[in-house]
Amino acid sequence: MIALESEGWISIEPHRGAFVHGLDLNSVRDHYALLGQLYGLAAERATERGDEDGIEALAAAERALRDAEDPEDILHANEAYLRQIFAMAHSPRLSSFGRLMTGVIPGNFFALVPGTIQPQKRGIAAVNRAIKAGNGVKASQEFVRMLRGHGDLVVDLLQSRNILWAPEN
Repeated sequence: MIALESEGWISIEPHRGAFVHGLDLNSVRDHYALLGQLYGLAAERATERGDEDGIEALAAAERALRDAEDPEDILHANEAYLRQIFAMAHSPRLSSFGRLMTGVIPGNFFALVPGTIQPQKRGIAAVNRAIKAGNGVKASQEFVRMLRGHGDLVVDLLQSRNILWAPEN
């Protein structure tokens, strides 16, 4: 319960109980925007702090993602790429935040959310080109753009299943 509260999924009120926050359009979009910012900052730091061996390992991970076709293989290749980004960033704090960010979609994101595979491959390729060119700001922008697009696709999926609550203004 404490973990769910720290992630913003529930509120615990003393002597009253725990209350579930509904999944709404704003929360989903904010979640993916935050992921983009986190991964973008990690990519910026990886660009600043990484070495040639790290960049080559990142390029290999990007090639594995590009070549993967099965959603399970795509998931594993993507995770390997992200692990390398965080390793190159040399920041236990960023790595900790990365582990705290749970997904809105349980399971294999690429198998469950239609239309995410090609944008992921294109986005990671763009991030990788920016890092190789030494442009951490551009790498960050590419992560933000990609994850915001994923947020829109998740919203579309959840709306089609009537899962989202209407946002409160």
